[in-house]
Amino acid sequence: MRKKVPLVRLLTATAVALIACAFVSQYSKVAKITREPDASLPFYTGLVWRHSSHAYALPVLVLLFGVFFLRRSGAESVGLECTISVAWIAALLWILFALWAWELPLIQLHN
Repeated sequence: MRKKVPLVRLLTATAVALIACAFVSQYSKVAKITREPDASLPFYTGLVWRHSSHAYALPVLVLLFGVFFLRRSGAESVGLECTISVAWIAALLWILFALWAWELPLIQLHN
């Protein structure tokens, strides 16, 4: 029973990272459709638009590193804990960065 808890935590972190990537991909598609066709996008918005599909490497890497640390060191591995923590933080930051980047063009600056 004790060995299953880290595996469940690893699978949950991987699922959260996958859901974050899917959310950013879908949000980017919807946000691009709702913009004017000839409007230029800021650098960060274009970065999210171009690289949202590359972020799917995060859940794959989390799962690979997590399984590696589980098999190598067992359930009490610092590497496993770091992998799970990085997955949660990266998923949250990716969503926040994408929301900020897509809302950035809507900001109206007044002098």
